[in-house]
Amino acid sequence: MSCSRTTSSEYLKEKEIEPLINFDKMPSGQVEGIMPSQHPLIRNTLPQFVNLGFPLDHLLEQINPDLKIRQQVAELESRQKTLENIVSVLSRELGRKEETPDIRVGEALARILYLEEKVEQQDSLLALKDVMINSLVSRIQTLEHTSYDGCFLWKVSRVGRRMQEAQIGKRPALYSPPFYTNRYGYKLCLKLFLNGDGTGTGTHLSLFLVVMKGEYDFQLKWPFQHKE
Repeated sequence: MSCSRTTSSEYLKEKEIEPLINFDKMPSGQVEGIMPSQHPLIRNTLPQFVNLGFPLDHLLEQINPDLKIRQQVAELESRQKTLENIVSVLSRELGRKEETPDIRVGEALARILYLEEKVEQQDSLLALKDVMINSLVSRIQTLEHTSYDGCFLWKVSRVGRRMQEAQIGKRPALYSPPFYTNRYGYKLCLKLFLNGDGTGTGTHLSLFLVVMKGEYDFQLKWPFQHKE
């Protein structure tokens, strides 16, 4: 009977010690949840385990700092992860900012080249237009002064200035607009030397009748007699 009591007493002591043994082996998360509820109970039951030599105070002293360190480590890991995310975002933004000026410069250069090509095309068109306008003006003037009855009236403007140009050799001869002997006749024009030509240079005014190549020469005879 005495032996049975001893066995029951030892069994109860083992059951009471078992939470302490398991307590040291539990993960930190479970320890944090157990400490507030069981820590006072363990300290209150401390006198029951004095004779057993179980280092309960030492165990508690070891556990409390470890919990604080683990909490600090968890906080530091969380902060580190947050900082890594911030650095990653800033790195991407910096990359975009570095690429954006290059892209804008490239687009601006392409736009400039495109506009330069357009300007060159417009310059070419303007030059061609000027040539066409001058040609049309010349044709209109020619038609206005063209005579088809063999009579021609030629008005020479700015005679004094043109006389000076002829004297210095800048423009010695002037040509009149063409005229015709009839609608399908010979094409003629006048050639005027205001300062003279040949032996008459400087003393006389020289005027020549020029037979030009006409549209209907194929059906016309040479208008002057000539020797072969």
